[in-house]
Amino acid sequence: MKIYIGCGLTHVPREIFDRYVAYLHELAASLRAIPEVASVRYALVDGDPQLAVKPSSDRAALCYDWDRRMVEEADLMVADASFPSTGLGIELQIAVLSGKR
Repeated sequence: MKIYIGCGLTHVPREIFDRYVAYLHELAASLRAIPEVASVRYALVDGDPQLAVKPSSDRAALCYDWDRRMVEEADLMVADASFPSTGLGIELQIAVLSGKR
């Protein structure tokens, strides 16, 4: 099974950002420990770092395309909605339209 973790990072308060990131990494590691799980992807690792080397004018479109592809390729989406995120809402819509659980 391929899993995608969706979350919102833009509105995470700076004073807890590092702890929230650590939580996401721990969540991904916990999911990877499940024998049936083949992969766990999330933008924090599989998208955002790669955007830094792209022209700023291309970043928004690339971010959308990459995140959309990760949702569509997953069998299951796990969403952390701890913080407001328009992007997460879009990802959830994509997941529903793609028949994700």
